[in-house]
Amino acid sequence: MPAAAAQVLVVDSDLSALRGLEEILRRAGHDVIVATDGALALNKALAAPPQLIVTATEMPLLDGFKLCQFVRTNPGTRDLPFVFMTSKETTAADLGRHLRPGDEFLLKPIREEELLARVGAILTRGRTAGAAGDDQQRLLGTLTEINLTDLLQILRMNRRSGLLEVETEGRRGILFLNEGEVVDAEVGRFRGEKAFYRTLEWTGGRFEFRPQPVELLPLIKRPGENLILEGLRQIDEVKRLRAALAPPDTRLELIRRFEGPPERLKPVTRELLKLLEYFTSLDDILDQSALLDLALCTALQTLVERRIVAVVAARDERKSTTAAQPLLSLEEALKLSYQLGVGREEGQRAWSGKVLLTAEDGDLLRRFLESLSRLREFRIDAAAVLGEAETQPFGSVGTIQVLEGTELVLYALPGEAAFRPLWEALANGAVGGIALTRAFPPFPAFARISDDVLRLPFLVAGPGLRAAAEGTPPAWEPAVRWAVAGYDEGDETGHVAAFRSFFALILRH
Repeated sequence: MPAAAAQVLVVDSDLSALRGLEEILRRAGHDVIVATDGALALNKALAAPPQLIVTATEMPLLDGFKLCQFVRTNPGTRDLPFVFMTSKETTAADLGRHLRPGDEFLLKPIREEELLARVGAILTRGRTAGAAGDDQQRLLGTLTEINLTDLLQILRMNRRSGLLEVETEGRRGILFLNEGEVVDAEVGRFRGEKAFYRTLEWTGGRFEFRPQPVELLPLIKRPGENLILEGLRQIDEVKRLRAALAPPDTRLELIRRFEGPPERLKPVTRELLKLLEYFTSLDDILDQSALLDLALCTALQTLVERRIVAVVAARDERKSTTAAQPLLSLEEALKLSYQLGVGREEGQRAWSGKVLLTAEDGDLLRRFLESLSRLREFRIDAAAVLGEAETQPFGSVGTIQVLEGTELVLYALPGEAAFRPLWEALANGAVGGIALTRAFPPFPAFARISDDVLRLPFLVAGPGLRAAAEGTPPAWEPAVRWAVAGYDEGDETGHVAAFRSFFALILRH
């Protein structure tokens, strides 16, 4: 190969023009690689970077400018020079945002002597790229440069395997590709098709593709083209159903409960009815279930048509004010965060504490948690609390975000003395506890374990305790710092008010 020759990648979807360019450059002694579209060119450029890319600007799917953007967002190919072949209407001013000082552009039709002169000028200036490495095959960019659908088609055409990471507005998704096919996806706690369809909705943000072997049991088995089309269809259908199921200033209300055997219901309907016991927002329902959004919306539409669920106006101001107000003021949040260790321990990135919950029955605890779910700071653990009605929630049932990176985990524990060792273990690091009861003093089982286990601020709350809260409560033996909060049976705001009283109690100590 002559000293002035180089390895040149030529890209054009016009096969006749491509053959002509290849012949011109080969006669001049250059090692020529050809590609009939931008996607194939990108794959070749990343696998074995040439010294120069000559590309048409007008091509389907990935045009010459997008090809340039992709090539220049990768460490090993960011300095590759380009010769852009453009239409007669295009001027240097039009190409200003794409051209670098080392680039050239030619107007079509291409004249041999001009092409060789431009290529020679670039090579003389020494604008060549470094040697290839594994890092060069990474793809980085933004979803405003190329949408996720087109990006997936490019990766599929080139049978790429690896991890495609997408980030937008604080959300992060990972798509797992094996030879171009999406075999799994992960967004938050969701996997499979639901996670994939969530990422397909994102229109902004950044992406990074890291090539690597992917050896996973496929959770997504639809072929690529079918998967994307089905995802777009489901997204459109969910948007249509949302308009009817979640208009502004409305909520969902379960007005008739299913009394028959659960096995008579379809799994999606069974799960939906459980979720509606605790959530009134369509977004919350979709975010709590691993089932596909379209399946949930379709089943919900059927329940609305059969008058089992109603779309009603949002709660009146009197009822919603308590939940809408911030749970803690900034000063209170900072004080509680300091109690949890923020600012007193170097090196930590997240702090958490515990709140211990116990109740005389599961129904009382579930009603309490359902009311707290209206607080914007509270995140209910649906998997823990959406069990059978006669069983009592046990273990972690939700979290309260105090500040960013600081949270409280709510643990539900039985009050029986047999669970004393668990109380002792969880009391370490707890900020306080809440006992839900209908009578004062609290139910006997809890009173028996509390005297020598707990030395925590404790709130006793429940329907029927209003008199005890407003008057002088009867003597209670356990040596704990405690208070009483009462509310009327069926008062949905009473649980939230009691929870606020709990924080007032622990911040006093």
